[in-house]
Amino acid sequence: MTLIGISLDETDALPVILEKFSALKEANQTVLTWTTTEEANASHFDIQRSGNGQTWNQIGSKLAVGNNRGSITYLTTDVSPLLGLNYYRLKMVDQDGSFSFSHIQHVEFENIGVTLYPNPAVDALYVKGLNTVIPIGISIINANGQVVLNSRYLSESGINVKKLPGGVYTVRVEQIGAILKTTRLIIE
Repeated sequence: MTLIGISLDETDALPVILEKFSALKEANQTVLTWTTTEEANASHFDIQRSGNGQTWNQIGSKLAVGNNRGSITYLTTDVSPLLGLNYYRLKMVDQDGSFSFSHIQHVEFENIGVTLYPNPAVDALYVKGLNTVIPIGISIINANGQVVLNSRYLSESGINVKKLPGGVYTVRVEQIGAILKTTRLIIE
């Protein structure tokens, strides 16, 4: 059992006693469940997700029961998880605006089908296997670590690499802050 919250006086109750928090992969979604065994003046739970464990985005919110001394289980689903690692945590907010965070859970959605071709490339670079409904970013990085081309849009004509000098580059494919694939690219 994890105790979350700070009590300034021994007679004050902790805002939330979080017994369990889990993130489970079910098909192409993440099911998040958590159980509290006590809530005192709890307001709500913000569900946060990160693709790198450092930058967090709120993906949902659930109202807390507020004041309770029994076991309560909450459930929510992330219907659009990121490809790659998804880190989840709860921001547990009290009525007075104070908050604390749960421990972090993670789920991985593998991106088996992302392919960059041709390699070596001459005129254009193509990406196959991405779900382009979710915004993506493709960065081409030179040997000095400088981003020399950054594309946010994919088209049937590919990414124009004609203006880049021949050499070895790194291509990074990202989706909402998560790196999906990093690979070496030769441009002739």
